Amino acid sequence: MLENCQLLVIFNDGEQKLFNDVEVYGHQGDSDVFWFEKDNRRCFFPISQVKYFGASQLYNKETYFNFNEAEKEAVISTYNSSLIRKLKNAMGEYAEIKLVKDNPDGYCEFIIPKKWCKVSFPRILSDEQKAKMTEHLKAARTLRW
Repeated sequence: MLENCQLLVIFNDGEQKLFNDVEVYGHQGDSDVFWFEKDNRRCFFPISQVKYFGASQLYNKETYFNFNEAEKEAVISTYNSSLIRKLKNAMGEYAEIKLVKDNPDGYCEFIIPKKWCKVSFPRILSDEQKAKMTEHLKAARTLRW
């Protein structure tokens, strides 16, 4: 939760509402509503009607991977601090990574080889594989202690 923030609510139909000076906001795991407090009053929105509920400054901080079929390089435009740190740390090892913008507001642009842009799907494990992994982890924890 953030204090005294600007809260953005985007509904499923596209309508947007901005609330200034929100003291706290949140969602309780067992409820079906989002809530926020302003001027010591609590307001509620049904989760089923909401597409986005959070600080407005976070919603507009996007990450783009941009490339076309003709060129061999891709451009990554991002505010994501984890991705920025990962790319900056790798620049010493990989000359192919080029930092082209590093703005004070946290925005960075990098150029990387297009062939590095991949989509990875989660591994689907059978019950037997899960059981084997569980036993392996239990054994490893036992050895460590």
